Amino acid sequence: MVLGNCARAFCHPGGTKVIVALERALALDQGALDHERDIIADCGNMSAPTVLFVLERACARGLPPRSLLTALGPGFTVSCVALRHAA
Repeated sequence: MVLGNCARAFCHPGGTKVIVALERALALDQGALDHERDIIADCGNMSAPTVLFVLERACARGLPPRSLLTALGPGFTVSCVALRHAA
């Protein structure tokens, strides 16, 4: 699966600079990571679990059929998981 097959990426929002860098790196429109910006504004960076708060908000508002969840870890650790609705 590639990002082009996904309707949305949900990313770990380490901070405003990280969100901007992710939008650029993933070739997303500026502002596309709205859930991530909202979580940073509401809760701040809570380390690794922050992406789960983004996912919770996205689930509450309805997930697209296919999406990508990314997380950042210490040093330079990146994890990704493809999400899709069960049939």
